[in-house]
Amino acid sequence: MDSAKACSGIQTGDNDRFLRQWFEVSLSSIGFNISTNNESVRSKCKWFPHKKGGEYIRWYGNCDYVMNWQNGGEDIIKHPSSRPQNISYLFREGVTWSHTSISSFSARISEPGFTFNVEGPTAFANNLNLLLGYLCSSVAYHFMMLMNPALHFLVGTVSILPYDEARILSRKDDVITITDEAISIARDNWNYYETSWDFVRITFIKNAATLSDAFTDWESHCLAQRTRMKELEEENNRLFIDAYGLQAELTPDVPDEQITLAKPDRDADMRRLVSYALGCMMGRYS
Repeated sequence: MDSAKACSGIQTGDNDRFLRQWFEVSLSSIGFNISTNNESVRSKCKWFPHKKGGEYIRWYGNCDYVMNWQNGGEDIIKHPSSRPQNISYLFREGVTWSHTSISSFSARISEPGFTFNVEGPTAFANNLNLLLGYLCSSVAYHFMMLMNPALHFLVGTVSILPYDEARILSRKDDVITITDEAISIARDNWNYYETSWDFVRITFIKNAATLSDAFTDWESHCLAQRTRMKELEEENNRLFIDAYGLQAELTPDVPDEQITLAKPDRDADMRRLVSYALGCMMGRYS
């Protein structure tokens, strides 16, 4: 990629010791919104948001782990099995993906303040919206399958993708608009769930008078969001297919199963409601 740099992240040497789900540690011990390694040291925090690959999710998500990077990662750096590489790129905004997948390639924005490891490689560029649009396009996946038809998306494979901002320059604003909206929809979707540190409340009980009405509204909302995301992804594909002259090779169509947004599930959603109600009663959100 001429217009971006892809980096492998830290190998801790002992994930059971150095990684936690964010809700397993005190919230006050997590350093959010850190911009540099030096700032992380000054914060006196022990844990920092961490990208560790994760499930197949596009545009935004898998914000669930934290890593022990206390005092600039001194414990990890001293560990005999660790590989603390690309430290200067920690906490920078980038585009991350899952190194290993059971389905397909999926890229997501990595907002400022995150560390990352070998399972969550990250690429950095001047225009991350363009890069994310490209990596979420059928064009990028087409090239990756030609070079490495496996489900291990290595830094080396991503690094040699024919990505050049000049190819899409005439439609740059369109791609940026699409990517902004796709990230926004995917971020809202991630925050619907209590497992997000930005979770506020169960969305589908906000305005309805009865649970039945609430679930009907939730079904309509999910359908509208999935329909809109499908439109955005297909338009994004179309722009990059045209830019690379691959109209004879690819179509912009996106299968429904590639839309990584919530689907309404009455049983699961009612369990979420019970969990939320218990959380309110037991002071989880105080």
